[in-house]
Amino acid sequence: MTKPSANEARNIAGFIEEDAQIEGITIINGEVSIDGVKIPHGQKKYRSAKSGKTYRIEWGSDNNVSVEEQ
Repeated sequence: MTKPSANEARNIAGFIEEDAQIEGITIINGEVSIDGVKIPHGQKKYRSAKSGKTYRIEWGSDNNVSVEEQ
């Protein structure tokens, strides 16, 4: 995939640029990222270095996942 020029933006479903500044929780196709950090499948807790918040992660079947701030 080619990068857009400096004056161009794209909106592609299910895709986040590597250099995007993300804050918060994203879940795409069963993959979880918190504050831009990809969380390994099966990890049950995560503390964000960016926000200092702690999250509880529940992994289900068929790419189902639940994330809750503690």
